[in-house]
Amino acid sequence: MRNPNRHGSWIIILILSLWSFSLAQNPPEIRELEQGKPIERELAGGQIHAYSISLTAGQFLHAIVEQRGVDVVVVLFDPEGKQVAEVDSPNGTRGPEPVLLVAKAAGDYRLEVRSLEKKAAAGHYEMSVEGLRVIGRYEVRVEALRAATPREKLEYRAREFAAVLAATKTDEERAALLAKEKELVTVPFMRALYEHGRVFRSQKNYPQALAISRLALPLAEQIGDKSGVGDFLYNIGFIFYWQGDSAQALEYLQKSFTLREQLGEKMKAGDSLNVIGSVYSNQQNNPTKALEYYRKSLALYQETGDRQGEIGTLNNIGFAHQSLGNFGSALEYRQKALSLAEALGNKGLVAQILSNLAMFHFQQGNFAPALEYNKKSLSLYQELGNKAQVAAALNRMSLVYRLQGDFSQALESSLGSLKLAEPLQDKALLADIVMTLGLVYGSRGDVAQSLESYQKSLTFAEGARAKPLIANALEKIGGAYHSQGDMARAIEYYQSSLKLSEELGNKRQIIFTISAMGAIHRSQGNYAQALQYYRKSLKLSEEIGNKVQIATAMSAVGIIHFDQGDYTKALEYFQQSLKLREEIGQAPGIQGSLNNIGEVYRLQGDFAQAMEYYQKSLTLAEKMGSKGGIRTALTNIGETYRLQGNYAQAMEHLRKSLTLSEEMGARISIPETLNSMAAVRFSQADYRQALEFAERAADVARQTGHREYLRSALTMSGRAYRALNQPDKARQSFEEAIAIGESLRSTVAGQESRASYFATVQQPYELYIDLLMHMHKQHPVNGHDALALQVTERARARSLLEALSEARADIRQGVEPSLLQRERTLQQRLNVAAERQMRLLTGKHTEEQVAAVKKEIDALTAEFQDVQAQIRQRSPRYAALTQPAPLGLKEIQALLDSDTLLLEYALGEERSYLWAVTPTSIKSFELPKRSEIDKEVRRAVSLLSDGKQWTTSDKVESEYAEVAGRLSSILLDPVAAQLKGKRLVIVADGALQYLPFGALPSPKSKVQGPKSRKGKQVTDYGQPLIVEHEIVSLPSASTLA
Repeated sequence: MRNPNRHGSWIIILILSLWSFSLAQNPPEIRELEQGKPIERELAGGQIHAYSISLTAGQFLHAIVEQRGVDVVVVLFDPEGKQVAEVDSPNGTRGPEPVLLVAKAAGDYRLEVRSLEKKAAAGHYEMSVEGLRVIGRYEVRVEALRAATPREKLEYRAREFAAVLAATKTDEERAALLAKEKELVTVPFMRALYEHGRVFRSQKNYPQALAISRLALPLAEQIGDKSGVGDFLYNIGFIFYWQGDSAQALEYLQKSFTLREQLGEKMKAGDSLNVIGSVYSNQQNNPTKALEYYRKSLALYQETGDRQGEIGTLNNIGFAHQSLGNFGSALEYRQKALSLAEALGNKGLVAQILSNLAMFHFQQGNFAPALEYNKKSLSLYQELGNKAQVAAALNRMSLVYRLQGDFSQALESSLGSLKLAEPLQDKALLADIVMTLGLVYGSRGDVAQSLESYQKSLTFAEGARAKPLIANALEKIGGAYHSQGDMARAIEYYQSSLKLSEELGNKRQIIFTISAMGAIHRSQGNYAQALQYYRKSLKLSEEIGNKVQIATAMSAVGIIHFDQGDYTKALEYFQQSLKLREEIGQAPGIQGSLNNIGEVYRLQGDFAQAMEYYQKSLTLAEKMGSKGGIRTALTNIGETYRLQGNYAQAMEHLRKSLTLSEEMGARISIPETLNSMAAVRFSQADYRQALEFAERAADVARQTGHREYLRSALTMSGRAYRALNQPDKARQSFEEAIAIGESLRSTVAGQESRASYFATVQQPYELYIDLLMHMHKQHPVNGHDALALQVTERARARSLLEALSEARADIRQGVEPSLLQRERTLQQRLNVAAERQMRLLTGKHTEEQVAAVKKEIDALTAEFQDVQAQIRQRSPRYAALTQPAPLGLKEIQALLDSDTLLLEYALGEERSYLWAVTPTSIKSFELPKRSEIDKEVRRAVSLLSDGKQWTTSDKVESEYAEVAGRLSSILLDPVAAQLKGKRLVIVADGALQYLPFGALPSPKSKVQGPKSRKGKQVTDYGQPLIVEHEIVSLPSASTLA
């Protein structure tokens, strides 16, 4: 069942004489074997054919069972019925099963040919007795019959002893056996022991292979077997390579190469160089160094005429070029390897290279050729009867089907692969197959089955001691726990996976794990950290040229920008991701991108576009059978119907989504749907049901650690409590929602991004202010108006205070020099790129040149902002700056003198507010809602900005007088009595920040009717406020400090 090693012997001698054999009730027919008379028979699955041959004591038997389409095991029994040999060579259903024996007693020996698989298809084998003679000199050519010499008997005993020693399980038992048989430690003994070690290695029984090689190495040194020393050094290094221990692998492999080179063993030296190259390529992530060793290895193989070695090395060179991003060269070398293998007529090698070509195209996201090459390799492996490789090919095909969205076909391939692999007991292969099965279950939305598969994969991987597979399984288990909302366990497994992957230098696994950790940080609202992980993932994906991962990372970066309210940048990344996914035909990715783009359009108010993308996403998810994709699309369609006022359709889609989430065990997505259902019921004035949904959402969000969903749920709870006339509980909900929003905001990377994010979470502030002012109206002396002023300061002051604080403070103190050097280098590169852009734009240029330099500047800017975020996070002084406190009423009043009046405005969805503050008093006033004020402000600003019309049209001046008069009445009339002689400090909000208050007419100077001006009758819009007052505009009262 196993593939032979490239230079391995086809002969395995196992002497087992510890237990007896008893015939079954219906013994098989026994035929006589004769030298020179081969027998050909058909053997069905589960059958046993028996043969008898007479031997005299001291005779040598060499029998061969040539397999022709059925995998057999050959067992030999002595005249007393004791089993003395069993042979199952690692060549599958083709090739010889050789049996060697020196008869210890005269009599009839029974040889049985057994089919390993009860359900194996019928096949053929041919048996012949190659020699029935006295022992010769163990040569291929047969000598004349004679008695064996003492030396020949000793060599045969040494080989028997090697088999016994190889089967021994502990070092203590091996040492005891060696102490008794010191005379057998000869060169033939070392060669036989090496072959047994190779067999164990081919079976992936690394502990036993390593134990034998470590035992043999000092023995070979003792007897002066230098060639054997080189072989065992190589074997040990090879095992460490497969176990992922690159440091020890390189140490032993370098020693083996040096010795083999000294001995002139060029072919073996090529083997050592080849594996050293693989260590650098696959584990050290140094493909340039790997190419150096591969080229030296290739030269030795070509010099010695080792075609098989040449083919393998060409294939490895192709892989190194792929890692360097030289995809044309990668394909070229693999095609050369394929041509040589086909010319050599080695179907096994051809199948292996076809498999490698399939993985090459799969990793590039080219699924059609990946599937084609997989099918070709599958066909060859089936023809060769190599069940392990048939299982592996089916497993690779499952991966392709999964990314194409054909989950049914993916599951069928995975289960077929598992069925073939289970009897083989190849733990590494089983770990890989069960891992794929978990991925398929996860794509179908079966979270519990997915987690179970990943845990089984980890067990198999640990049993095989395969560190790369262990790292992969740890990451996938973390992902399953993340889907279930168990963030603590998810992070624990992710960190274990990342640590192991970084030790191994496995870029692909690092990409998977850091992307997963980015998702955790995003769900917890730590956007700066999430963005760092996603950008690192994108960079690594581009380095290795993996289109699937590039598209995934682009989408992830877009999601962070979306979360932070930067919808333009989010849409840019989503569209790039969609384009790439459509190019490679990645159906699940396309479905996700369609959904993300729909989200952007929905939040921009373009419901028609949003619904179009959501419906496409839903159709594709249903076609794939993706429960997670269906659930997400249903939630978003329901939310869009809610915003359009179609509450029946909204609830129908949202309930379906909730049911799917509960069926899948995807608790992390439940709060989002419950929040939308709460919003529907609130819009229908069913406040108790709205509260019920919101509180359920909050409970699950707390359990899963998703703070963004928790903030939304608390905001809705506050609204429902207020509508139910429970102001104290409403206050509690709003305060907690605001605290979470401010905490989340402190994790957003970049001042601009933090301001953008904060703009998306203003609702709880507005609702809380409105509640407090309502309470003030009911209880004017309880200070609710002052508290409302403080809340509005919290809503507006945070971004500005952070910017001012960071500008004044040297937050770089205590930051490691390497990070500061990276910041300086990026700043210099940005300056150079900006200068190049300026020179380009002021001279002759093409659109392609402009686009290229813009792309470079965008990439450098993103990296520069990322570094600045890291500096802030790591600075010992930054902790005191992340949450600067806005001022309260008393602190604001202490900063005002008796000649100053503070006017602070807050616009709201249902009503707006004005606070007039002096050193000794505070008065508050209710104003019209935001939309009414915005309308007047936009018109006023538009009229003021059109200077040319003012000189040519009296109508413009007249219209402005009317608009300005209305605004003055809204904004200034409530405080007209307090204005006289005051310096005005105005803190505007929303659209009011664009309004020049000094150009509004003073409340007491507004005059109705015409006025003569330069012989013309024009409207008198009154004395501008700036004439009578010094006016200072501030973004926040807290900046007075």
